[in-house]
Amino acid sequence: MKPENWKGAAELVGIGAIVASLIFVGLELRQSRVIALSEIRVMNEANVIAVNDAFIEDADIWTRGNSGEELTAADQEIFNRLVLHANDRAYHLVQWFDYMELDDAMRDQAVALFAAFLYEHPEAREVWAHREQQMQRYRDLVNPDQTVQTGWYTTVNSAIRIYEQNEGL
Repeated sequence: MKPENWKGAAELVGIGAIVASLIFVGLELRQSRVIALSEIRVMNEANVIAVNDAFIEDADIWTRGNSGEELTAADQEIFNRLVLHANDRAYHLVQWFDYMELDDAMRDQAVALFAAFLYEHPEAREVWAHREQQMQRYRDLVNPDQTVQTGWYTTVNSAIRIYEQNEGL
């Protein structure tokens, strides 16, 4: 074989090696994303279990709080924390869907499920709304020159209004 043929063959092998390494890196990135999504899904499920455990542990307070019974200060704090747990779980799930740029339908479903939770538990909704409004006041105090809103309150309330409009259908 002539030297110029060897040179061409060596260049071709080099280009092939570069392409193969780029394909390998692409596959590794895809695998890393799948692993990260799986880990996040496992963490999300752990959060669901933790929230459910909290509701089970304090089922009597949850039931009394939603029936409008008078709660002690300690029981009211537990009731408020249960609402906060449910809110945080739903909020962070929606934020995760946004961050990972996942299907908007999944995000909307998470909002709809949390809105249904509040719709079915008006006392919890009242606690949630008060907390969200208080959080907005805190944001405004810290940043009086800026309007900082998460949109969470508006989004969930819009979904609740849809449930109310379709009541009895």
